[in-house]
Amino acid sequence: EHTPLSLPLLEDLPSVPAVDPGTEDVTVQENETETLAPGRYGRLVLENHAKLILSGGRYDFQSWQIGDYGFIVAVGSCEIVVAGRLTTGASVQIRPEEGSSSVVERDILIYAGGEAGADPEYSPLAVDIGKNNHVNALVYAPDGLVIIGEHAEATATFFGRWIRVDKEAQLHLPSQK
Repeated sequence: EHTPLSLPLLEDLPSVPAVDPGTEDVTVQENETETLAPGRYGRLVLENHAKLILSGGRYDFQSWQIGDYGFIVAVGSCEIVVAGRLTTGASVQIRPEEGSSSVVERDILIYAGGEAGADPEYSPLAVDIGKNNHVNALVYAPDGLVIIGEHAEATATFFGRWIRVDKEAQLHLPSQK
C-alpha cells in the first residue's frame, strides 16, 4: 500500500523577475568598503578583502565577481537580480548585517540568470559559491547550475536547474520569520 504523492512538490517559489541591468560597473577596490543604493548596474566586482554594504531594495546587475575574502552585507531587505553569472572566490561572506533582528536570511533574495544546456557537466555556471564561503540568503537560478564549494557553510535556500554540493559543505535551513 502507498500514499499518493501530491504534486507539485515545491510551492510558493518566487517567480524570477525580469532583469534590467544598467551599464555602470561597480568595482570595490581591495581592502575598501562601499555602500550601494538600490538601482541598475553593470558588472559588480569586489576585489580581494573588499566589502560592499547593500542598503536594501532592488538591485539589477549584469554579473557578480567577488574576490577572496570579499564581504557583502545587507542592512535592509534586498532583491538582487543578476542577469549572468554570480561567482565568488574563497572565504566570501554574503549575509545580513550582524546582530540585526530586522533582516534575516529570507530577506536577501538573489536571482541569477545563465542558460543551462542539457548536461550539467557542460552547462555554464549560474552560481558558483566558492570554497569556505558563508552564505545567508535565498539563491535562485532556475535555468542554471549552482555549485556550493568545499567547506562552504550556508544558511540558505538554493534552487537551480542543477545543484552540486562539494565535499564537506554544510547547509542549514534559514530561520523562520
